[in-house]
Amino acid sequence: MTSKVSNNFPNDLQYPQSKSPIKSEKLLLVEGRDAFGFFKAILQELSLLENIEIRNFGGIKDFTTYLRTLKITPGFKKVISLGIIRDAEKLFL
Repeated sequence: MTSKVSNNFPNDLQYPQSKSPIKSEKLLLVEGRDAFGFFKAILQELSLLENIEIRNFGGIKDFTTYLRTLKITPGFKKVISLGIIRDAEKLFL
């Protein structure tokens, strides 16, 4: 199954310093460009890329600052759902 990527999807959202306004009510914040590419491909395959906006927050050390900036990003007031994906920083056995 092949899906078409939205022309409304800003390419700079893969970078943590993106200043693009929020366009969707649903945000998925991911840690890093690899996770960004992975989830973009999955959402594209499931035809959900039109409904969920993915943003890369950088690394875990950047997360607090990113959230402070995100809440003043134009369009944030319309967000009704926010998911956060991050990797494990330590291996716990």
